[in-house]
Amino acid sequence: MGFIDDKKQSVNNVALFEVLGNLPKGRSTSSLESVISKNKNLLPFLIDLLSITCKDNAKNPKDKAKCEATKILLDILVQFFPALVRILKEGFIRGIKAGLACGADFTIPNPTPIVRVKLSKVDFTDLMKIDPTSSVGSTFYGKNATSDFNWFLYNLVQSGGSATWKNILNLTYFPLTEEIEVQIHPSYIGRKFNEFLINFINSIDLLSLENMVSKIMNNLTGSMSANLPGVNISVDKLLALEKVNSLQDKINSSDPCKEEYQIDDSFFKFSNDELFHMENMANQKYAGTTNLDVGCGILPVTIDPTLVKSVFDEIRNTPPSKIGVVIEKSIDSLNNNLTSNVPPVDKKIAKLSLNAKMLTDMPKVFTNIALEPKIVVLYQISSKTVNNIAVNASDGFDYAKATKVFFEFVTRESLAALLEILFKEVKREIISLVEQIALKIIKEQADLRIKAIASIVTGVVGGVISTIPTPNTSEFT
Repeated sequence: MGFIDDKKQSVNNVALFEVLGNLPKGRSTSSLESVISKNKNLLPFLIDLLSITCKDNAKNPKDKAKCEATKILLDILVQFFPALVRILKEGFIRGIKAGLACGADFTIPNPTPIVRVKLSKVDFTDLMKIDPTSSVGSTFYGKNATSDFNWFLYNLVQSGGSATWKNILNLTYFPLTEEIEVQIHPSYIGRKFNEFLINFINSIDLLSLENMVSKIMNNLTGSMSANLPGVNISVDKLLALEKVNSLQDKINSSDPCKEEYQIDDSFFKFSNDELFHMENMANQKYAGTTNLDVGCGILPVTIDPTLVKSVFDEIRNTPPSKIGVVIEKSIDSLNNNLTSNVPPVDKKIAKLSLNAKMLTDMPKVFTNIALEPKIVVLYQISSKTVNNIAVNASDGFDYAKATKVFFEFVTRESLAALLEILFKEVKREIISLVEQIALKIIKEQADLRIKAIASIVTGVVGGVISTIPTPNTSEFT
């Protein structure tokens, strides 16, 4: 029980600041589910801890309201998003090398490696069926085909033939066989494999802020996928994604610090109850709605895709100096739409519950980028380069199983990226608390010292100053 004891001690130490600061003690640490949970995923615990320390630093009720899940979500999206993307890019490179058991760097040979696979082996989410120029479809892509590899590949699939991605990859699509051929550009002959990986990752838009918001909404409800004109994302595809999400929960709930730890086949097996739940979730998202516990019972939740598209466009077209205001307004609009069928008395708690769900689902959004063509293509050509084989998987779940070392690495890195940001915020709040308490103690000690000195000089008693009596010298005259 040491893991739970450590969490309890952390929260109790924060509660001690309340006592030292003469603040009201407003909660029982044992009542926090994240504290008493045996789950090794620290994300819910850090969210609770950040909320506690933030509230203790608050000066008024308005400040306290900013410490809920909504404020934490906004901070991550506005202040820390670029740092998250940078950490994720580094994680994908390390994950590929770990998955291919490629610890040392090496020189790319002549001729450069080529891999040829079915398009379905690099597109596990049917992204290549979604038109990036359509209204809802645009929310699945980056700004243009120059910066977004997925969009570039979509254009190639539509036209057939060959194209070059920034002198890094040569690609050819064969419509008759629905195969894609990928070759490392000849300019990399004699250059290092690490250089190739870094150059490719830096050449693509991994994830934009507007994409992040739309992906969160789609992961929550499935509404965006369900409302694509002319595109039918099958239940089987959605079920595979639900299995991938559950696999991530299993990985993040386990303890990687144990000596005997390894991700084995048991991670990929589910009970009948788990399978039934995942099938139910897949069917709900196929219909574009999901039943969620929003704090006031189980209610069907959906989001208007036209609203998500409007938010997507506004974020994309807003200058960085004003993005904070737009994100806050956008989250508020999305919350209102998500809770449109919630009774007014329950709306506040429902919104907080939904925002907490968005926070805890963020690592899944990050990890699932590994299933998109822009990363799968990189892994396939890397696997061919290092091990002379291509990955043969039928869907996203099979791909995660076939690349389990890579997938586990990316899953843990995605969670770790968010934990790193939250930990820094918790640390900042706790340091602020310590400073406040230290200043208060120093001030109190200084006041006591001044009173002690004053009482000697002027006779201060109980806060009342009395003058020193004039000595009687009559006996000396």
